[in-house]
Amino acid sequence: MARTIRKELTCPACGQIVASAVYQRWPGALTLTSFDGRPLVPMGSGLQRRLAEQELAPAAPGAQRSAAEARLAFLDRNLGELTFDLSCPAGTAR
Repeated sequence: MARTIRKELTCPACGQIVASAVYQRWPGALTLTSFDGRPLVPMGSGLQRRLAEQELAPAAPGAQRSAAEARLAFLDRNLGELTFDLSCPAGTAR
């Protein structure tokens, strides 16, 4: 019997809904839909890491640089995984 779990994903900084997730246990499937209704596609962590490096290069010291470094550290720990790049509609977090 297939069990489906639905959840609203919220921004940790402001609480706005970033995406909605639907997880189906069998057969395994995870679907994310952005706050504006577009389906989100996962990317390999290696590709996301290259994009994060490009963001880190021009980042000035401070909160923006710390966030980029934290994102790189997360991606380094999860290089073999598919990941979603979620951003807040208000622009408060990524």
